[in-house]
Amino acid sequence: NGYRAAFEISGNELYCLYHHALTDSLLVQDLDDDGGVPPTRWGSSDGDHSWVSSYMVFMGIYNLADSLLLRDAGIGAFLSPEAGGLYFPGDTLFLSFRALNYGLSSINGLAIHVEGPVAHDTVIDLPLGGTDTLEVPQAWVPSDSGSFELKAYTELPGDGRNSNDTASLHIRVHPYLEVTGEVVDGNAGSGIGAVLYFDLLGDSCIFWDSTTTDPLTGEFSITLTDTAFAVTIMPAVPYPVDLETLYVAPDSAGYFQFILYPADLLLVNADSLSRFSDYYTASLDSLGVTYVLWKAREDGIFPLQAMGEFATRTILFFTGNSRDVALTSEEMDSLASFLDSGGNLLLTGQNIGECAGTTSFYADCLGAHFLQGTYPGYMAYGITGDSLGSMFSSFFTAGQGGAQNQNSRDEVESCGDSHLFLSYDESGTGGAGLWREDVVTGSKLVYFAFGLEGVSGVPSQPQYMTRTGILRVVLNWFGIETGTEEGRYGEPIGFSLYPNPTGDEVFLACPKGKGATAVLYDASGRRIRGYRLSGGERARIELRRNDGSPLPSGVYFLRVGSKCRSFLHLR
Repeated sequence: NGYRAAFEISGNELYCLYHHALTDSLLVQDLDDDGGVPPTRWGSSDGDHSWVSSYMVFMGIYNLADSLLLRDAGIGAFLSPEAGGLYFPGDTLFLSFRALNYGLSSINGLAIHVEGPVAHDTVIDLPLGGTDTLEVPQAWVPSDSGSFELKAYTELPGDGRNSNDTASLHIRVHPYLEVTGEVVDGNAGSGIGAVLYFDLLGDSCIFWDSTTTDPLTGEFSITLTDTAFAVTIMPAVPYPVDLETLYVAPDSAGYFQFILYPADLLLVNADSLSRFSDYYTASLDSLGVTYVLWKAREDGIFPLQAMGEFATRTILFFTGNSRDVALTSEEMDSLASFLDSGGNLLLTGQNIGECAGTTSFYADCLGAHFLQGTYPGYMAYGITGDSLGSMFSSFFTAGQGGAQNQNSRDEVESCGDSHLFLSYDESGTGGAGLWREDVVTGSKLVYFAFGLEGVSGVPSQPQYMTRTGILRVVLNWFGIETGTEEGRYGEPIGFSLYPNPTGDEVFLACPKGKGATAVLYDASGRRIRGYRLSGGERARIELRRNDGSPLPSGVYFLRVGSKCRSFLHLR
């Protein structure tokens, strides 16, 4: 009633609208339409309190009822076309709106007019409190792009209120624009063969269209419109998948160039059902390491002939839950050839020894002797007397944040010129990992006799290494810069988030995070997107998916390196 009094004193209609809105917000709590209102928003539909309902009558509805006039008709908002929709020349648009009798008497012969790209006139009758949904019989088919205004209004002699007579709708008809561009190698400037998927950026992900580039020139063309798009670039090996955003300006389609660089490594998923990739990609993303994901059980043998085109000749090969055939004979032959040519190989997976322990690949290439396939326990330890093992502390091979699939840890021992650097026992017994380096070919090998995806990925106890910290050590040993400033055992980069709770964006203070990647997760642990940090006092993190769609309210986690912080997002 304070807003109503302010309106009556000042004549400012904004206060009147506030009064209406507050009254409506209470009335919608009448869930069973009996005129009663619960005392709180959590009250049940049959828990109405008479004092609340009385308060509504005397304090809320009284002044509104007092404002009703004898003759008062008007137009509500347009029902169609939808405001803010995406419309193009040639679309068929149907116009509809609602006429309402706001007055205290029935109305006969109410004249209604429609103006704009489509004109229409009609006459209707409205009983006391009546409404009528009207549809314009002639559809509107815009022939060109531009901005248009549709207007519907009533004409009633003696109408006591003119402010509600008219409803307007502004429609923008977007043009079709021919967009051209190219996808090129940032080093050589040569074209890259790729498939490009274009999604409209907005409240939801809407697929628009896709196109392919010329494999020789990298050039492409596609018909878009003047708005923002999320572009997913699926290039040929050895380039990583890239996510970009582009804005097509009105009346100027422009030329777009996407520059890609060869990936740092090839990530081969040899799980029987192509599972567990996220446990590796999330760690690689946080380390700023680019990759091409190859699903061996779907795509076939990995492209050995293309390994020389990667930024480094490195393969990360994991077998996941594969049991009967953790490695095929063709895969073992290809990996052997890769090592002979000077490549770096990180091989990890349970059951590898059980499946391939009697092969020449296992003995001669891995330098491993298989002892047993079900070593008990959960821990692994770096062997301090070994040059690589001294870079490892202890860690859980199964635990929170891991794939929860570690049920068959192979025990191995070294043979030939390999070195045991990890053990399942703190005493150094129970071999868990081997490394080899060929000084002639320059190849380096790390073999984990367990699945790295099962290692705890949540740094709840900083004295234990995480999956990301383990990968950092191995990749650094291979000569790959990880771009983070994690400490020896994967200690996190310090950062803070503000404000918390937050709205559409959150700010990250991470002065030492240059080159690192911040990764956003939802409450279930599902990865949403990554953000590359440039370093500095503040980084803006927009809380949207890669396709530009907003995130629902809830608890989210942001991880930089192995450090993770939570915050509450409220839309």
